[in-house]
Amino acid sequence: MNTSALFSRLRHQHLDTVMANMRDVVAADSPKGSSLLQMCDYHLQTGGKRLRAMLPLMVAESLGQDPERITMFSAACEMLHNATLVHDDLQDGDTVRRDQTTVWKQYGTAQAINLGDAMFYYAVLLVQRLELPAEKREAAARRLLVETLRVIDGQEQEFELQGLANPTIQDYRRMVEGKTSGLFALPMAGAAELCGAAPEIVEGLTEAARHLGVLFQIQDDLLDLYANKGRGEVGADIKEGKLSVLAVHGLAHASTADKAVLKRILEKPREDTSNQDVRLALEILEHTGSRQHAVDELSRRREWARSVPALANEPKLVALIDGLAQLFLEPIQPLLDAWSCEQAQEDQAFCEQILPAVSRTFALSIGALPAGLKEAVRTAYLLCRIVDTVEDDALIGFDAQSALFDAFDACLSVDTENVDAFEQLSAAFEESTDARLCRNAGRVFRAFRALEPAQREGIRPHVLEMSLGMREYAGRVKDGGALRLADMADLERYCYFVAGTVGNLLTELFELAVPSLDAAICAALRSHAVSFGLGLQMVNIVKDVAEDLERDVCFLPKSTVAAHGLRFDQLLDPEHRPAALNALHEVCARAFEHLEHAQSYTRLWPADAAYDVRLFCAVPLALALATSRDTEVSEDTLRAGKVVKVSHETVGRILTNAAKAVRSDEGLAELFAAERVQRAVA
Repeated sequence: MNTSALFSRLRHQHLDTVMANMRDVVAADSPKGSSLLQMCDYHLQTGGKRLRAMLPLMVAESLGQDPERITMFSAACEMLHNATLVHDDLQDGDTVRRDQTTVWKQYGTAQAINLGDAMFYYAVLLVQRLELPAEKREAAARRLLVETLRVIDGQEQEFELQGLANPTIQDYRRMVEGKTSGLFALPMAGAAELCGAAPEIVEGLTEAARHLGVLFQIQDDLLDLYANKGRGEVGADIKEGKLSVLAVHGLAHASTADKAVLKRILEKPREDTSNQDVRLALEILEHTGSRQHAVDELSRRREWARSVPALANEPKLVALIDGLAQLFLEPIQPLLDAWSCEQAQEDQAFCEQILPAVSRTFALSIGALPAGLKEAVRTAYLLCRIVDTVEDDALIGFDAQSALFDAFDACLSVDTENVDAFEQLSAAFEESTDARLCRNAGRVFRAFRALEPAQREGIRPHVLEMSLGMREYAGRVKDGGALRLADMADLERYCYFVAGTVGNLLTELFELAVPSLDAAICAALRSHAVSFGLGLQMVNIVKDVAEDLERDVCFLPKSTVAAHGLRFDQLLDPEHRPAALNALHEVCARAFEHLEHAQSYTRLWPADAAYDVRLFCAVPLALALATSRDTEVSEDTLRAGKVVKVSHETVGRILTNAAKAVRSDEGLAELFAAERVQRAVA
């Protein structure tokens, strides 16, 4: 469905009738000699899209009904909307609407109040003219009155909002869901009710309209601050002290000094607020990320509107709702496109910069991938790193970890509303590169949303599974406990959540990038994918035992340590070194079994069609083999204060040899065999 075309067609077919209905009721039902007709005509000449007039007709057509039957209801909705505009202009002090002097400025304050009040009654009279059964007219009239009260209440909440010392985004939403959403719920749900739709459909449209109303209002807030909506100036909302979504967000997130400046500007009398004040306020709102918050809220509301459960089996209505969202955004679409491009560049730059800081090895491998795949794998890795940071920092307490897991999962699933909460909760982390990554999680989530849909669906379930598993293991160390794994199966289960899920994730992304793979190869790849992740993770575990024990963490299985007659506190004791090394070698052997599968996994990718994928897999795998070898023979293994590191020469050799080796199965076999031979000799 082309919603814009539908809107234009229905407007062409029925607008004259709707407008005639409005004028007829004013002429017929106003007292003789009243100036109401003249003032009403004057106001209606300001024009507009007549959106509220067309919404009922669009809903009727989407339900397979004749729009002509409810044009009188369309007139009532449009009349009510214009009544609110007359009062809004007066209350906000706006002197121009769509380049024409407003009613209160033209006729005076008292007359504007009178006209607005009268137009509310004209709307009720229009509903009574519907040529439908009495019970339907009565239901429509009641809905109109109830929604009118919602609108008035929302307007009253707007004034209350301005009086709050610390208004919140929730306060703003409640206000908009009354003031603006009611004027969408009335035409949409009211039309469905008049057309005989089931109650659940009517309620579903009411819910969708609530989200569309917020979207429309935020669009209006952005339009006022960054464009021109026909009010004679840009930034009129700031001059009148209006608490738009940007202003509310800015007040909540600005520094103490900036908040004071912003409040001072918003509280100034309109006539004393200069264009310089507006520019300064905008600078503060940019600095606090308020514009981006508003843009993100637009995306959320559009998604929520088209995902109302009650409408899941009504594809025409869902298409209409999504089309309406796009229609509402048209006035600021050029701005959204420009901001999106600018924000995407900033987000990608952050991801590129932070990746080598959190993992040099993966930065090298990811950097070798082609552009589209590189961005997907980089984003996926950073998401995994964020959730790993949450699990890894037990010092903040399990309650704080749980809140972070909840916010992370919500952001990754659909809802990005919790990004602010996640970033703020991340302030509990001690200063580090990983903490900086978490405090900028919004950039990574935006990079995730910018990926192709198939890539997002290849990433999302595996990262959510990782988060679920990490939450479980974080729970084992709550209340000051220390993480201990029971046996080898528990170790492998932990490594599955930490890295096996990554093996599955990478396989899905790689398969999307190499669509020529046949089903047999895909099945074989998936059979080895988990081991690819487990092998790399187990090598990291055996390499870091001494470093982990310094923070009272040990991933060696309790049963393995006990089988060699040891306690965890004896693993770094020189007197027990032989037994401790034997316990470590047992885990190394299991890691090497997974690395054997990882080698098969790497060789399964065709050398011609998947050279980049082979190289991505071969480098960390060869490094893991070298690390495993060095861990087993190094004098630094299980020494307090020592860390086993592969030499720079080894890293350089692997990087050089891998680029050539991945071109053939024989070359890969030689690359990996070289590490195996050195391991055996050692």
